[in-house]
Amino acid sequence: MSLDLVRAQHALLSQKLRKTSVVPIEEVKELIDRAVDTCTSDDTIEDRDELRGVVRYWASYYSLCTGVYPDVDLDRSMPLRHPRARPEKLVDTAASLREIRQLGRSLEERRRPRMPQSLPMMLSRLVEHLPGAISEATRTQRRSAWDIAFDIAWVIEHDIVQFRELMAEQAAASRTGGLSELWVSAGKILDLQPPFYERTVRRNLLDKVNHWYFLFDEDQFDQLYSKAKADRSLGAEHLSQLHGVVLTGPTVKNLFLFDFALRNPHQSDHAQGRFLMPGQDGKQAFYPMHSAQVATARDTLQVIRNAVVASGVQDLGPLQAKLLSTGSSVREERPN
Repeated sequence: MSLDLVRAQHALLSQKLRKTSVVPIEEVKELIDRAVDTCTSDDTIEDRDELRGVVRYWASYYSLCTGVYPDVDLDRSMPLRHPRARPEKLVDTAASLREIRQLGRSLEERRRPRMPQSLPMMLSRLVEHLPGAISEATRTQRRSAWDIAFDIAWVIEHDIVQFRELMAEQAAASRTGGLSELWVSAGKILDLQPPFYERTVRRNLLDKVNHWYFLFDEDQFDQLYSKAKADRSLGAEHLSQLHGVVLTGPTVKNLFLFDFALRNPHQSDHAQGRFLMPGQDGKQAFYPMHSAQVATARDTLQVIRNAVVASGVQDLGPLQAKLLSTGSSVREERPN
């Protein structure tokens, strides 16, 4: 069997897929086995790359149709000078997902102070297992492979940061003048956690960045305000940049399902947001928000903010909002 035969069968099935949106799974499996069996140690690098592309393309289709990802290891054929029958072994897609997670942990451990020389090999393994992992995710998450693929493509263009990376990101934005106002909606604010306060909140207040907190627990803001008031590097003008709104009512926990922060919400061209998503390993990851998510969150918080600024306390149907302003001392001056 030659590469030309694989090319012809690939073209035929591709044409059939475009016309009918479906290809008999038996023909797909036949092409996969033929492409793998065609690969030998005599192949050039270009031929092997072409075969690998054909195999991965149809293996992904096979996985989406059957729920299992076939074993398509071309390297097994390297020592052979002649084709042989492929074993019927199929790789469990859950194993691919576990492999992806293991690779993620390995990369996290090795990425500092510099990337390891084995990174190309690790990335190759990532590409090999990604189709199977997507198939497993479609089963466990009950959403389409296209939706998952879109999310992967979108994330590649955006940075998902960890706790310390978020501190550095906010500090850099404040230092360069790229941050003028920050809105935070959270059940438990990170600003009280060391060293987040020292490296971001203090720096932001010194750089005249206004902070608005929309919280479910009044004590959270009181603790932050007390911490800032005891900070000798901050004065009254800095404390006046801290604003809090406490939200109560039976629907408050349904208002926002995730903790998030908006940077420069009033600047349409520079408004950005991140939401907190706890990882399976217990670590916190901060994902970038789509522009539509930023706009929706901003508009909702703007309504609440305008209402409480006008009256101090506002009844918004099933949701009640109260302005905390700059801590307990100011609240005592406001009638409830």
